[in-house]
Amino acid sequence: MEDYAAIWVILAIVVVVFSLIAAFQFGEIVEQKGYSDSRGLVILLCIFLPIAGYCMAIALTDKRLLTKVENITKTNSVGNVTSVEGSDLPEI
Repeated sequence: MEDYAAIWVILAIVVVVFSLIAAFQFGEIVEQKGYSDSRGLVILLCIFLPIAGYCMAIALTDKRLLTKVENITKTNSVGNVTSVEGSDLPEI
């Protein structure tokens, strides 16, 4: 019986360590997405409410990508990029 208790303790420690590693990785992902001020919140959510924290980190939009898209859109409105019309496309 005592052998099983040791196994359960070791298993619990492994689960806690992996949970902490995952929480800090999701915090890093949130920071890479441009939400460096929310990193601590996401880490805490991932530790105490793992599913909610993981979903929140995944669902956040990428602010850096958004600024790139806005810059491309501004370039399109100025007219530096040519648009393709239906008559320019080859027939299938």
